[in-house]
Amino acid sequence: MTLSPDDERRVLLLVEEAFEQAPDQREEFLTQRLAGRSACLARAQELLVAGGADSSMNTEELPQIPALQQFEQGHFERPLPLKGGRIGAYRVIKPIGQGGMGLVYLAERSDGAFDKRVAIKVVQSHRASDEFAQRFEAERQILANVVHSNIAALLDGGYLDDGSPYLVMEYIEGAKVDDYVFDNALSIDQTLRLFLEICDGVQAAHQSLIVHRDIKPSNILVDEQGHPKLIDFGIAKDLAGVVGEVTQIGGPSALTFDYASPEQYKRERITTATDVYGLGILLFNLISGCKPYSTSGSSPVQVHELIVEAPSPTMDRARQHAIVSGINLRIERSQIPQELELIVAKALAKEPARRYATAQNFADDVRAYLAGQPVEARGDSWGYRSSKFVARHWLGLSAIGAVLVAMLAALMISVAQTRAADTAAAHSNATSDFLAKLLLAPSSRADSPLRLGSDAKVSELLAHAAAELNGSGTDRFEGAADVQAELMLTVGRTYHGLAMYPQAIELLQAAQAICLAQECERNALAARIDFRLGQNLVLTGEPREALALFERASNAGSELLLQARIADETASALWSIGDQAGTVAKMEEAVERYRAAAGDEPDLAVAVSYTRLGGLYSNLGQLERGLQLLREGAQLYETLGQTAIPELADLYNEISIIFWKRGQREQSREYLLKAHSVTEAIPGVSEIEIRIVTNIGLDVVRNVGGQEAREWLVRSEQALESFASGNAEHEARGWVLRLEGTILADEQRYEEALAVFRNELAIYQNLMPAYNDSHAGTETLIGGALEKLDRLTEALPFYRRVFEYYQEIYDEEETRYLTNAKARLVALETRLAQ
Repeated sequence: MTLSPDDERRVLLLVEEAFEQAPDQREEFLTQRLAGRSACLARAQELLVAGGADSSMNTEELPQIPALQQFEQGHFERPLPLKGGRIGAYRVIKPIGQGGMGLVYLAERSDGAFDKRVAIKVVQSHRASDEFAQRFEAERQILANVVHSNIAALLDGGYLDDGSPYLVMEYIEGAKVDDYVFDNALSIDQTLRLFLEICDGVQAAHQSLIVHRDIKPSNILVDEQGHPKLIDFGIAKDLAGVVGEVTQIGGPSALTFDYASPEQYKRERITTATDVYGLGILLFNLISGCKPYSTSGSSPVQVHELIVEAPSPTMDRARQHAIVSGINLRIERSQIPQELELIVAKALAKEPARRYATAQNFADDVRAYLAGQPVEARGDSWGYRSSKFVARHWLGLSAIGAVLVAMLAALMISVAQTRAADTAAAHSNATSDFLAKLLLAPSSRADSPLRLGSDAKVSELLAHAAAELNGSGTDRFEGAADVQAELMLTVGRTYHGLAMYPQAIELLQAAQAICLAQECERNALAARIDFRLGQNLVLTGEPREALALFERASNAGSELLLQARIADETASALWSIGDQAGTVAKMEEAVERYRAAAGDEPDLAVAVSYTRLGGLYSNLGQLERGLQLLREGAQLYETLGQTAIPELADLYNEISIIFWKRGQREQSREYLLKAHSVTEAIPGVSEIEIRIVTNIGLDVVRNVGGQEAREWLVRSEQALESFASGNAEHEARGWVLRLEGTILADEQRYEEALAVFRNELAIYQNLMPAYNDSHAGTETLIGGALEKLDRLTEALPFYRRVFEYYQEIYDEEETRYLTNAKARLVALETRLAQ
């Protein structure tokens, strides 16, 4: 039966696509794609055999078409199907593969002009229809227009005697990009850096108004220097119309099955977002070691539904499915970071408008991820963006531009959280008006922190925002009072992040009053305001007021993660009032809630809660239990791949403290230095860094002397100034005072040291009325200074109180803390008795 021209073209394209499959899968592929069309299937099988797919055939029976069969079997006894083994001025060496439209040969110039090897792509004569010739000519023109280090260069082109067109291209001696990644076991970061080069090549094509449309591993080769090169523009599209659109013959059948975008399947408009989708599939494959969709055994209709309609799976889920299905993953990954999942998910959005607009946008988000900066794919949640801002900008408090970016993203969440459609416009207008008033209108006023040329500080920007929210112009929020409260919460949280707790409390109390007046106390906004207000009250020495707010927020039935945070902060408040049993119970509850919120996935909040609970047990003298939890937390950080965040440094610091309490100083110093190395790798300043730097300074005083420790004092003071310059009563100031006083005591300046220690104690007594470790440590130093000044009677009550405290909490384990406290008290009592 003779096929129609359309059917013949469809069969030819399907056979061409079949050659992209593994040899043992080609027959099944054609059977699936041509189900119910027996004549087409018979013709496809005939061409498949003719092309060398049937390895069981006798070599003598092979038809005189390309040498692909011999190439696959590793020998080339038959002459190449080219007259004289030449293509123009090039001598053919051997076939090296099959592109989207024909065979590819390795060749070299044979006229002595140059000795560079090249790759020549030839359309087989039986495939060189007018439409194929059109596509081939288009590829030649496209490649001539695009010059980039990550795109294989076009060198020459022409036609064979039989009319078959050919391209002479730069020969890339290397591996397919997926083989390169998997065979070399590249890490996620190494893979991403390689992927960025691919994006650069695709972006260069986009800037020439060219969409590749067939991005896949076999079209990206990695050269000997480790640089990827994009090849094969066989089905590319010229967006500018310079060479005309390359015909997409037969629709999706001309595309690579696993990498085609939904719009290509639906024959819709092709844009740069189409290549973004291909890049997303590619990155999915390189990171996970598998493809998003399992299409084996699926009908064309089912495949269409998968690509066009079904939600794209996460990389972790695809890996799990592959394992269950008995598919071998091509690379081992301990954990795929959530931000990377979100980046890939955005690239694979079904609607082109929801993807990255260009390869450059995609690459920018990958670069942001590698640099630890906020990524576009994560959206504008305040918690995410503020944590990124805090990690990078503590030292740069005059960097007003960076703060504006972070604040703008945070402020806009009120629009997204509108409760009803009929109030959306009011909410949007209120937010826009506030932002214009805050950021645009005052920019020329002499008193504006945003005036041109101003060296504004974050504190000035926040004060300006707070004034706008509380000022006479707040009638702009009429009908959208919850927007006003939301914005106050946002600015209040920023104050909290800068350790400016009194300012945060003032603004959060104003937000709370708005909620009470507008009866929004019943919704989640009120619960979040109560929680944040209570958090700041704990840090300013008002734990009982905080407990009432935490209870109200908890009773509001807020989401699980907030409930975990509430339990966590409630534990802090209970510790501050001396309720040790309540503290343990609440912290245990917090850990369980964090675990429940995370589900079966490793989670940073769970790891942090292990540090908190482990440190708590350490403070209560249950050192083994504390150490066990901290080690579990360390394993979780390792699983998450989080090695440069303050929370990990905090965990190492807590382990260091436990070893110090045991008297194991070498182990203590080892973990303290590990904690410091973590903070050194983190831009900016965090609260934990101040603690670690002061702890190292204290260790230096004890082992070397105060003079050598002064450099650590300077560092801790500078960090404190950057971190908590707006809060004279921050707990971190007490840590720095302890180091300063210890250095003074080492230098025998005991009166000065005593004054510093008393200031330190006053900070702790204000923040934490109940006696705890901080009080005991400081009173030990006060007693020591008094003893050096021969004021023994004054020192006695300090030593006695410290001993009684340690005796109470260290009843299960003898530690150096208790031993030393007892020795000091006995020695002083003996001196007084004499």
